[in-house]
Amino acid sequence: MTNGRHLKMLYFELQDIMDAQEETLGCQEAPDLFFPEDHSQKQIRDNAVEAAKSLCKKCPIQLECLTYAVQAKEEWGIWGGKTPRERQVKR
Repeated sequence: MTNGRHLKMLYFELQDIMDAQEETLGCQEAPDLFFPEDHSQKQIRDNAVEAAKSLCKKCPIQLECLTYAVQAKEEWGIWGGKTPRERQVKR
């Protein structure tokens, strides 16, 4: 299986897990909050990161989200309560 196909399958699996949730997830309610790098002002970015992480802590699929982001090497956004820098795998 090609890497692109594998990543697409991982993403669809995460979407299926999200869809199976009875409650709306924080990232579905406020998706812009999870991409703080879009904000030009540092204070707004910092506040968005903290707010997104707070929502992630309460999320029932935080681990699945983080696993996807690490495997997919997502370069942007808060996934599973971690920033891109925090998700980098140390080798």
